[in-house]
Amino acid sequence: MNFGRLMICWFLAIGPTLSQASLNADQTDSQAGIAFFEAKVRLVLVKHCYSCHSTEAGESEGKLQLDTRTAIRKGGDRGPAVIPGDLQASLLLTAMSHADTDLKMPPKRERLPDAVLADFKKWIEMGAPDPRVGDAATGKKTWKKADRDYWAYQPPKSSTPPLVTNVIWPKANLDYFILAKLEENELSPSPDAQPQVLLRRLHFDLVVPIQALYLLNSPFAQDRANGLATRLIKEEGTDEQRIQRAFLLCFSRQPEQVEMNRSLDFLKNKKHSVDENHCLAERY
Repeated sequence: MNFGRLMICWFLAIGPTLSQASLNADQTDSQAGIAFFEAKVRLVLVKHCYSCHSTEAGESEGKLQLDTRTAIRKGGDRGPAVIPGDLQASLLLTAMSHADTDLKMPPKRERLPDAVLADFKKWIEMGAPDPRVGDAATGKKTWKKADRDYWAYQPPKSSTPPLVTNVIWPKANLDYFILAKLEENELSPSPDAQPQVLLRRLHFDLVVPIQALYLLNSPFAQDRANGLATRLIKEEGTDEQRIQRAFLLCFSRQPEQVEMNRSLDFLKNKKHSVDENHCLAERY
């Protein structure tokens, strides 16, 4: 067997093992490269570049976008932004280092720290591993006519209130537009709610402290509360029975035990306060 045949047999015997070892090494390097990109490169791109050079930012200067693997390697009008393994030809590194006065990134701020530049150099030398799959963005979103005509995108303009039959009901200009649509469909506005109905609606709708404070200080609410208290005092029974009656009248249900306990404590404290004030009044 001559030397050539010997080499062929040797390669056939151990070649698969070498190939698998090389593949495993490439995979390890790739995993290490992706980890380096995530730790050192992606955050810098997001913080300093995406605001001007990404799909979300729309059409960018020089048609350069940096938010996908395809886009950063395709580059813009000047050429590829990153060429794996080639520091001199990678325009992104040139721009970041401010080596070219006409090509600076960020354009109106100081150059990024040397440590960041060193990380990008290492990343490019590693082959610029990049897990951001996707095609290069095409640029600014194309708006269809239906999009442009959508009512929410129209500039506000002053409109003359329409004519209505019931000229007494509207209280403000907006009411004319509401009433016009009602009359167009042969409908009438609902009558104004009675005060007690409004009070009940407020009970279900109040969620803001300032609204609750307004209600508590409302003369109407105070008058209704005094009327309810007078009615309950005149009824025979214990404090527990009066509290149950109050809950039925106000909430159409029986009080829970915690509500009953709090109500009883409130009455006890109020009675004690009234007794003290009565004694002070008699003393002075």
